[in-house]
Amino acid sequence: MERFCWCKHCERAWITVEWVAHNGCPAARCNAYVADRLKWSDVLALVPTYPKIPNLGRKYPLIGSWGF
Repeated sequence: MERFCWCKHCERAWITVEWVAHNGCPAARCNAYVADRLKWSDVLALVPTYPKIPNLGRKYPLIGSWGF
C-alpha cells in the first residue's frame, strides 16, 4: 500500500492507513468513501510539480494544475 493518497472530493492529501481506518476521507466535512482516492504517485504523474511528500490535509487541486 502506498503511504500517501489524495481525495477526489476535497482534493487533500492524507496518509493512506488513516484513510482506510476512517473508511474514507479523514477530513471532517468530506463524505468520500474508500474508493474515492488516488495514490499520491498517480497525482504526481499528473502534476509533477507537487511535492513527493505532500503536506497532509493540504488541498492539491488537479483542475488548474494542467492549465485549464
